[in-house]
Amino acid sequence: MQHFLVVLAVLLAVHAFFDFPGQGQFLSDIKNGQVPVFHWWYGLTVHALIQGVATGAVVWMFDPKAAFVIGFCEFIWHWVIDMFRVKKFIGAMTDQGLHLACKLLFAFTIAAPGFSIIWHP
Repeated sequence: MQHFLVVLAVLLAVHAFFDFPGQGQFLSDIKNGQVPVFHWWYGLTVHALIQGVATGAVVWMFDPKAAFVIGFCEFIWHWVIDMFRVKKFIGAMTDQGLHLACKLLFAFTIAAPGFSIIWHP
């Protein structure tokens, strides 16, 4: 249980950093279609890539074999979840709740691979 909590805490902290202060206003504005020289999807892709790489780096500390798969899943899922928020299909709290659900799934994958629904090498 302690291993799960440590993995979850680090994943949540990294997510919080790159979704709030680490994202920056400029990237947030691009993502939300407020910078005319960039398409909204470009900013969203950059943001999701940062989240995916950060998640993969955290996972690598605990299980290097799973780092790429989970980092890639984070990239895809983060992009889709944020796209739903940017397009106003969901609100900010639902967005964060879905991100939390992903982190719980990743923590279970690392701490208890036999109980995960994500492929674990």
